[in-house]
Amino acid sequence: MQIFPVKMDVTGIPLTPQLIQGYLLELVEPGKPYKRGELIQLVKEQHLKVGGVLAQADLIGQVKHALQELRKDGRIGKPTTGYWQIPSGGPTGKTIHHEGEPIRKPVEHKAEVTIGDGVHKIYGWYYPSYRKLAALEGKDQFPIRVVRTNHDAEEQFRKSSRAMAAELPVLGFVAHVDDSGTWERFIHSSLALDGRKLEDAVGKGWFNTNLEELHEIVSLKMARIGRAKQEQSSVVKETEQQAETDMGTCH
Repeated sequence: MQIFPVKMDVTGIPLTPQLIQGYLLELVEPGKPYKRGELIQLVKEQHLKVGGVLAQADLIGQVKHALQELRKDGRIGKPTTGYWQIPSGGPTGKTIHHEGEPIRKPVEHKAEVTIGDGVHKIYGWYYPSYRKLAALEGKDQFPIRVVRTNHDAEEQFRKSSRAMAAELPVLGFVAHVDDSGTWERFIHSSLALDGRKLEDAVGKGWFNTNLEELHEIVSLKMARIGRAKQEQSSVVKETEQQAETDMGTCH
């Protein structure tokens, strides 16, 4: 995962796991144990101090994710339950593998915001210059391309973008879903109904939005789907229990 340098200009930019990693590596005193709550407060105060903004995404979850990534890289450890600590001798540079954990292949492109656990993916790509321009103009929305794709298509998109633009696109958002076609249409429709579709953009799937809004659209729908499944499961369970009761009465 790319770790953003703390000295970069983050004015108007929401907090991301990459930025959190950078803050932690600079602010945390090596050899000193910290509770996660202390680290969250350190990161929050520093990001606001340098002009950044807090995203609507779960800050606790973002910090937890950043700590896990740093732990895999051997940059931070857990000396005891509930505490985190950067080794006093500095990062080892080695990947730590915990017993019982599957060994994962390195991920080439890590998204700033992720959600879901499905097998398919919806991507949100953007060009950094558009995001920076929006921040300078006091806007919280910028052009993002929202598309479903596979790994080969992802790499092809980056290669073609290299030829068409002066900068590489950034993978800002990934939703792990079970039906990418349906989810892509849902997200596109939600944004289009709010007038966010960029009709004159080159290529399909461009909308004027932001990473937090994409996360909110998907998370709210996932929550509704989850509640619906729970209600359906409860109805089925009650029906089965009633059937067993009726059979017992008959006997």
